[in-house]
Amino acid sequence: MRTCQILKDDEWTNINFEELKKDNKFRLFDDGVLVKDNDGFSIFTALNDAYMNEEGIYQVDVSGTITDWLMGH
Repeated sequence: MRTCQILKDDEWTNINFEELKKDNKFRLFDDGVLVKDNDGFSIFTALNDAYMNEEGIYQVDVSGTITDWLMGH
């Protein structure tokens, strides 16, 4: 089972993936294991609201990593 969490008020909050909104900082777990990209990053920024693609699957476009955002805080 996949779990989605957004960073809200410095705390991780579970939400349904399809509820992701543009600029949400989020991470995913797949059967309890943190999902990472090919570079090992696990926190992403949604570039748009979640939408249903042509295959009927919800998705969001993401920025490469959260590193730049974290560096500013």
